Amino acid sequence: MEHEVESMTDNTYTARVKRVWKNPQGGRKVLVSADGVGDAWIGWNKTPKNMEFNPGDTVKVKLKKHDDGRWMATEVVVRNPVTKGKKANQAMKKKEQKKTSSLANRLKKMLKGPQGYLRKMYLLALGGKGIDMEALDARTQSLGPFIEYVELSKQSQDHLRKRARFTWEIVEDQKRIRVSNREAVDIRVRRIHLPYCLSEDDTTELTSGMKLMNLKKGVTTSVRTVRKTPFGLEFSTERDLQEKEGWQIFDERQAPLEWKPNLQATEFQNVSLNGQSVDIKHQEKSSDDWQHLILGHSNPTTVKENDVLVIDGLEFSTNDWDYVPPGNTFGPMKDDVRQVTSVIQLNADVLVEGLPAGNFLYDPYGVRYSVKETTKTSKDITLAVSLDPKVEELLDDDKDVNPLDVLFSPDTDFRELGLHGHDEQGRFVAGGTLTGKRKDGSTYQTKMTALRIKQKDIERQTITVDRVPPNENALLTLKPNVRYLERQRDMLMMLRDRPLYHHDGLLKLTEVGNENQRDALWPEFSPIVLKEEEWEILKKREDGSLYDGTIEQREFVCTALSTPDYAILQGPPGSGKTTAIIELIAQCAKKNLRVLLCGSTQASIDNVLTRIMAKPHLAHLISPLRIGWKGGIYDENVHPLVLSEQQEQYETMGFSEEEAEDLILRQSNLTCGTMQGILNHPWISAERSSSGRLMKDPQPQWDVLIIDEASKTTFQQFVIPAAFSKRWILVGDVRQLPPFLETSELMTNLDQMKDGDGKPFTHAGQRACLLLRQLTQVRQSPKIPLVLIEPNDVPLYIAKELESREEKLRPSLNISLVGSKECEIGAFRVSKPSDFEDPEHHIELFGADIIVIGSDAYHKMAEFLPPYAVFRSGRHELGAVSKSRIERLRELPQYDTERGPSRLDKDELNHDWSHEISWRLNRAYELKVSKNQNARENWEKQINQLLPKSQNVEQRIEEVRSIALPSVLECLQDGFAEGRGKELLPETTLTRGFPEAAKQLRFKKISFQHRMHGEISKFSRAEFYEGSALKDADTIDVRNRDFPFDYRLNKHRSTWLDVPSQIQGGTNKKEIDAIRAVLEDFIVWAKNNQPQQGANRDEPECWEVALLSPYQAQRRGLRDMVRLLTGLRFETRFDLRQMNPPTNVALTVNSSDRFQGQEADIVVLSMRNGGRKGFLDSPNRMNVATTRAREWRIIVGNYDYFSGEQKPNRGSKCTDPMLNAFAKAHKKVSLKELKQ
Repeated sequence: MEHEVESMTDNTYTARVKRVWKNPQGGRKVLVSADGVGDAWIGWNKTPKNMEFNPGDTVKVKLKKHDDGRWMATEVVVRNPVTKGKKANQAMKKKEQKKTSSLANRLKKMLKGPQGYLRKMYLLALGGKGIDMEALDARTQSLGPFIEYVELSKQSQDHLRKRARFTWEIVEDQKRIRVSNREAVDIRVRRIHLPYCLSEDDTTELTSGMKLMNLKKGVTTSVRTVRKTPFGLEFSTERDLQEKEGWQIFDERQAPLEWKPNLQATEFQNVSLNGQSVDIKHQEKSSDDWQHLILGHSNPTTVKENDVLVIDGLEFSTNDWDYVPPGNTFGPMKDDVRQVTSVIQLNADVLVEGLPAGNFLYDPYGVRYSVKETTKTSKDITLAVSLDPKVEELLDDDKDVNPLDVLFSPDTDFRELGLHGHDEQGRFVAGGTLTGKRKDGSTYQTKMTALRIKQKDIERQTITVDRVPPNENALLTLKPNVRYLERQRDMLMMLRDRPLYHHDGLLKLTEVGNENQRDALWPEFSPIVLKEEEWEILKKREDGSLYDGTIEQREFVCTALSTPDYAILQGPPGSGKTTAIIELIAQCAKKNLRVLLCGSTQASIDNVLTRIMAKPHLAHLISPLRIGWKGGIYDENVHPLVLSEQQEQYETMGFSEEEAEDLILRQSNLTCGTMQGILNHPWISAERSSSGRLMKDPQPQWDVLIIDEASKTTFQQFVIPAAFSKRWILVGDVRQLPPFLETSELMTNLDQMKDGDGKPFTHAGQRACLLLRQLTQVRQSPKIPLVLIEPNDVPLYIAKELESREEKLRPSLNISLVGSKECEIGAFRVSKPSDFEDPEHHIELFGADIIVIGSDAYHKMAEFLPPYAVFRSGRHELGAVSKSRIERLRELPQYDTERGPSRLDKDELNHDWSHEISWRLNRAYELKVSKNQNARENWEKQINQLLPKSQNVEQRIEEVRSIALPSVLECLQDGFAEGRGKELLPETTLTRGFPEAAKQLRFKKISFQHRMHGEISKFSRAEFYEGSALKDADTIDVRNRDFPFDYRLNKHRSTWLDVPSQIQGGTNKKEIDAIRAVLEDFIVWAKNNQPQQGANRDEPECWEVALLSPYQAQRRGLRDMVRLLTGLRFETRFDLRQMNPPTNVALTVNSSDRFQGQEADIVVLSMRNGGRKGFLDSPNRMNVATTRAREWRIIVGNYDYFSGEQKPNRGSKCTDPMLNAFAKAHKKVSLKELKQ
């Protein structure tokens, strides 16, 4: 037997210690094994503080068997430590002393300064000397890299100034209108009758809450409201009683229920106010007891609550109706011809492309509004913003994100832009004094350094500001979101130094241990089981069956309601993740739990809100609140839920601003906001003083936090809302796009990197590594020597690097190094200028292929350099090289551009080392699950070539990689560390994922999809989900049967339109022309064919079409084509009902990445490339791009290239297996064949 034990009298047992767990408070939990009993536990409070426990120790304990079957210790009698050899004990003692000394030094440092004082207070509150300092130190080591990353990210301003600069111009030609006088009044009326009734002589007793069952259909419901009338019993139910027969009361009587529609419960027909007849523009049931009516009225301000209201001949008392404030936002607004604007606010100016026809506009209910053109009275200025051409020249679509897209993304929260100018030589100057010009022509000096954004128009790419920049040459730049970064830092430091009780689940993520040790951190639990009638959304169908995927959705909801800490839902595109979230929110509301819903994108949370608002039966359960800057919230449908809008409503009722805010915050059981926007919640922002200092630690304001699209949220972003919550639910799909990479933050952390000894990896060292990688790529000596004039210390660092590298990692070129000081490092020497006064040393220069000179030595070296050398100064070719010198160079017979200095990648030399390594880190990460591991290994090889060999920065590289790139969902579901990362990063739940046993309890996956026609989903199901998910749900067949897509009858639903490659300026015009032809044909067809199904559409009467490309330059080309075709000047969303003539198509032009989480009837994907794959080999990117279409997907691109079947004389061919398989899953067609 592995553990010998003997049972003792008096319930005392001898056993051996198997495992020991420690917590920061000094408690220990011990697992022992006793004969006849098996595993038994010594609880946290049963381990004497003066007694150590180690695996293998013998203990004598008194045990008692609990009701749940576990054996628990009631007392520890004695411990006999395991014995070891003398040398082993001495070695262990020495190791422990070294470990204790190192720990003591770290703790000493940790307890210094003001923050150290707070840590001391926290430790004292937890028990002082009883604290397990080793566990506390381990947590510090795990969270330290995150804190360092966020702190350094605050300094990313320099990179943003270089890479995110904009020009501007004042917008003068747009029309401005003002809408007023809404000719309608909103009232609510107590409903006279309920929808169902029993006959007058029926004696059946019904009560609210009684269960009803239909035996024929196998469905159930509950009685909601019962009312007795002289004509019989009226009642309403939770679900509509669509089946006339087969209902019975579900109790011991099983009495049949014979009901009939209440003919008195029809919609209202005729309404009069004070004897004047008014039109009913719209009516809907707001609850069983109330009906909401919008009444046409030419003078709504005259309506009073004591007016005489008569409906269908019956006069209503003042207790049976009241006036409902209608809000201030309406839309979309149409004139007699077209839609003029999507949304308006009464008595506020709105910009439109063209003036309306006539003096009136109409909303979707036919309510009339007055409209007039206005002249600008506000001091606000509208600026059209464009990317600085000098920045645009350096952008690479494969590597870089366009800063303009970042500024105008609906998911970013930029409230301010930096303001900068130029010096006398026209060079860019960050900040400083700017020269302004007055109207009279005189000038003035200003220290103006920022512009405050009051509003941004995503579609027109304009911003509204309160003043004009001081001169026309001033440039605008993005500024780092310091407030957001400071909040991340504060939450991380709080978790490290002074966590509260409800943060235990967050701290466990950072605790170090092997899989068994980490598994013991996560308790087991049993998910609850909801009764059939308790489900609010995930109900059975009329025939008693469940939709495909509903069982998995239900399992997730039950798990999320039961977990003591985390629950995870992974679902492929269109799988019903949002539906599961809504069900979970409803169930939480029924249990009086407060929910915080956050997401990285506006679309993710606003989609949940709009679907909740569309379900009246949830109104009595869920009271939603949207947090965020109204001017930046893209979906106008949720504007009424914004805090400021709700406050206005309450203030009109007589509440003060403070009272209204407090009431709204406390009564809302669902609070929603983006990861950045949620910082504006008063309970979260109130934790800081006006100076930004953290005032108090976050309290558990919410019972449950749900993160939608958690695959796009990093851990450091997650901790802000998580710190205010008790439980954490993550929803997303790790097979879709990862978090948006803020390149400037990553580059800043790489810029300021330190090695394992704490020594900085300087800019000179970084530049040296960048140069050496470039020089290593040149295998053949150039015939023309190249002189590189670099910063002072670069030659020295090149010498250090050459000495530290193996021969095969050194350039094969002959390199001469010159600096202001002479230095020898091993076999490599840095010469000084005076050395070349001796002619013998000239041989060194004239025999060199590359001469690297420190800028402080160049002026002394100019006369000694070879006369035919080509010069580069730092990042740029030296402008001082005369034309005559270049012409003389070209006359030389040995001059060969193919073997000359052009072999060096000038673009790479023009960038920082941090830029070159950051995009490669990202590309390697994008290929993490790719089947093309050769491609990933190639990126890893390039990263390794850029790393120094004279300093060891590997661990920090892995830390930065693990912080900046993965999502919190990926970290918990699968872990991030792999390869060298497993050796260099601590073994925590964050780096390795949940242990298998804990994951099985907390993780659920939806296998089915309800979006795509089967031909569209087929490839992605096999390629990205190995057939285990993205299965076609039975709802797809139902949709095909009930709502057939008649365009292109009996044609393939996934089509490859073969177009030859022709790229110029980043766009493929041939593809754009082909897409225009496809679009024009569909527009003609759509005019005479309305969509039959309105579900999942923003505009039920419109077909939805999306033109997508992975590349921004191609997207802009598609946008320009659509502008020409439609005459509309939008950026991404084009309502073709506004074009002339109008058509019922809602068109989106976007990048495929930005379209994640959205869908359309028809999706056209422009591949653009035809000679290189670029970043299209990312499985996650292609999964998103290929799963957006419901009915028809058209791939436009060079079929022969992507299929790998390109003939040698036609150019290169794609070698990526995923892209090859994608192309071969289609039959290529020409435009002519497509039109047949």
